[in-house]
Amino acid sequence: MALGTGLLAVALVLSGCSASGGTGGTGGTTKTVSQADIDKAMDTPTTLTFWSWVPDIKNEVALFEKKYPKVKVKLENVGQGPRTTRRSARR
Repeated sequence: MALGTGLLAVALVLSGCSASGGTGGTGGTTKTVSQADIDKAMDTPTTLTFWSWVPDIKNEVALFEKKYPKVKVKLENVGQGPRTTRRSARR
């Protein structure tokens, strides 16, 4: 469920990203997104790239894609970064 909410938020943000006239993307106006806009976005063929390091997130992605079959999720495992132990952190 959390992944679905997160991906929905990403879809909403991306659908609202456009430069306003002549301002170079700054100083634009805020647009309210309706439920109809959300429904349309979730029913539009789309591929999202989703970065995660969460174990077994593939299961959540599969559930999301089952609920929203027109939205394909390209999962990128970005890892958790270098592992630091107490000993190496003190050096």
